[in-house]
Amino acid sequence: MKVILAFTLFLIVALVAAEAQSSKGADLIIARCSGCHGWASDYDSLMASGGIVPGKPGSSIVWTMISSGSMPRGGPAFTSKERRLVYDWIAAGAPRPAQ
Repeated sequence: MKVILAFTLFLIVALVAAEAQSSKGADLIIARCSGCHGWASDYDSLMASGGIVPGKPGSSIVWTMISSGSMPRGGPAFTSKERRLVYDWIAAGAPRPAQ
């Protein structure tokens, strides 16, 4: 019984951590792009811009610009870890960050 309870608790913690991680891509785009691009000022504006196609990073112009190194101009490029977070967020359907 203790093993089942411990395993259930582990799964709950893992799911909560995965959910928190899954929206980090949106947070990065908002933090790194909103200074120059008004469409990146918040999640709703970002999604309304059409630059993100949920579930399709390859069809998302925001991903294309970040992954190619074209953006951000005048600032440090996204690290490989940051690019992975953005890609994974878009691929996961671009979920809304937790409030």
